[in-house]
Amino acid sequence: MLSKHPGPSYSKGTHRTSTPWSKLHFVSELTEHIKVKAQRGDDAEEDTEFVRFFPSFVWAVRDFTLELRIEGQLVTEDQYLEHALALRKGNSKKVMDYNLPRQCIRSFFPIRKCFVFVQPVSRQEMGQLDSLPTSALDPQFLEQTRRFCDYVFQCSNVKTVKGGILVSGRRFGALVRSYVDTIRSGQVPCLDNAVTAMAAIENEAALREALAHYAAGMAGLQLPAELGELSVAHGMCEADALRLFMQLSFKDEEQGFQKRLVAGITERYANILAENEAVSEQTCRVLLDELSAAMQQKLSAGLYSQPGGYQAYDRDQNQVVENYRAKPNKGVKAEEALEQFLASKKAEAEAVLKADNLLTEAEKHVAEEKQKAELLEQQRKVAEEKQLQMEQLMKDQERSHQENVKQLEAKVAEELASARQEAERALQSKLKEQEAMLQKGFAEKARLMEDEISGLRREINSSSKTNFLSNLFSTIREGLRAVTSVSDLLTSRHQWGKGTSNPSKTQRRK
Repeated sequence: MLSKHPGPSYSKGTHRTSTPWSKLHFVSELTEHIKVKAQRGDDAEEDTEFVRFFPSFVWAVRDFTLELRIEGQLVTEDQYLEHALALRKGNSKKVMDYNLPRQCIRSFFPIRKCFVFVQPVSRQEMGQLDSLPTSALDPQFLEQTRRFCDYVFQCSNVKTVKGGILVSGRRFGALVRSYVDTIRSGQVPCLDNAVTAMAAIENEAALREALAHYAAGMAGLQLPAELGELSVAHGMCEADALRLFMQLSFKDEEQGFQKRLVAGITERYANILAENEAVSEQTCRVLLDELSAAMQQKLSAGLYSQPGGYQAYDRDQNQVVENYRAKPNKGVKAEEALEQFLASKKAEAEAVLKADNLLTEAEKHVAEEKQKAELLEQQRKVAEEKQLQMEQLMKDQERSHQENVKQLEAKVAEELASARQEAERALQSKLKEQEAMLQKGFAEKARLMEDEISGLRREINSSSKTNFLSNLFSTIREGLRAVTSVSDLLTSRHQWGKGTSNPSKTQRRK
């Protein structure tokens, strides 16, 4: 606030009431032009809410030529301001009109500061002020300006809205648009509604940025990869994405946006797992075709159709399996691809065995049983591989849930602490104002503040109770568990995707 001689001012013991305070009638109309809650309460309740997020009150008095004296005693600038805000006793209209803007300032702005500035240059030079060098300005004015700037830069708090939520530049822009749109529609701006609208915009952006962060982190993976490698990368990228979301989001009612984040990450991880399976399967098939190419040539040349051919066929196939197992980086479909390969060769092996006249019927029977046992053993390995993979996915899901709960609990606890600090600041300002009222003899006004003070104390106490936090966190845990699991998505994708093309890397990294 900038003014020339705010009254009442004192000089040589003579009292003069000047006009600036009377011009502050708009302060008393704040509650008529802005609401805190969508459902309006009584005025006392609104006053308490305004105190939580209104800024500090700085009164800058320009061209100050008087002495800072009250009843002949030198006072500080802040004492000068508080004296100017002192209320008068009485119930007449004149007294009430005098008190109203002062009472509103005292109620709405618990932190108040005053700075006085002498005239920067002589009256004759005022018209050239813009072109004068700094050296031409009054040294006292420069010192006063330095103190003013130091206070603004060092003591000003970051702008917040209800709940102690910090307002960034982007959030402030959303708030301003909401206020302007509401005013243009002829309605009274409501802070709760504006913050809710701002939260929806910010949380949507936080969701997009977190999902993009996760996708970027997972995009560097080389496929095919073992499930353990994917699991580690997924856990790290998910935790990072969650941290980013928690930093950017606020007022996420019932964790709606976080659930969408969990579902989005789950879907993207399922896409990566599906692609990894497809790449692994293709890699294994190509490898088996390469390793068995020599056998196919021998088979086509009739080398296995000669007496003793089955023994050579069995030896070559065992070598293919051995070479296949020795190759690294086959991925999660290694055993299943081998099982499908061996199953596809079953009829071929039976034909070679049947044509081998060198073997007796008993030897052929033994060979058939050996084939069945090897195929069954491979099927057992496939089932074991799938079971281990499913167990890993369940571990991933539980780890994801625990990470979500841990980070959300930390954020909720931080938000509750911020709201509690906000309420404590409001309580302290009310207690300070109540004490000032009592000291000045306004016992009735002090008594009327008791309901506000009691309400603030109840709010502070309730938010600190262990059972309240326990119930809240229990609700959070159950809510997050309702999100679809990776294993469910993979199962449905397998059922739906039979006969369809595999997801591409481009799809995976969107």
